[in-house]
Amino acid sequence: MTDPFQVGALGAASAQLDQLLELATMNIHALRSRAASFIDVGRRAAGERRARASSKFGRRASELNSAADTIEQLRNYIRALPSAPSSAPAWQPIATAPQGLTNRQHVIVALIRDGVVRRISEARFNGIGWYDKAGTQCHWRTHWMPLPDPPASASPEPDETTTKTHARGDTPGSPVDSLTASTHGVPREGA
Repeated sequence: MTDPFQVGALGAASAQLDQLLELATMNIHALRSRAASFIDVGRRAAGERRARASSKFGRRASELNSAADTIEQLRNYIRALPSAPSSAPAWQPIATAPQGLTNRQHVIVALIRDGVVRRISEARFNGIGWYDKAGTQCHWRTHWMPLPDPPASASPEPDETTTKTHARGDTPGSPVDSLTASTHGVPREGA
């Protein structure tokens, strides 16, 4: 025989288990829904980050392509420039310098060590030694080159550079002035 008390207790326990099972199922569904929502948010955020990174990369790639085009245009421009004349003056050993120069004929003399122009001056040989325009002996000279031809047109208006150069004793626009400027501040005789 079955005890009615036990049957009633089992029925109540079974009903409680059914309720707990239904509650757990609802919680599982809610958790799954929330997890799916979080996953969707994460995917959207990742997609947005990926899209931003792709857009940024696209802008950078575009900038690089533009820079490459500019470099190629500059290369073509440089290739199209006329080449320097083959008779351009070059530094020569001082022993090869002309020594029969008149008072008005000068050359450029320089002190060159380790391939670097250390000192420069416009000078002439007076039969005894090399002297600059101020009459100072250029005993330090190692190389020389002829003066370039004078400019074909009138010299431009003096600017700050030629004024500063003139203050050091050079004549603005003179070959030594332009050559001194091109040697990036190499000290000259008497400077």
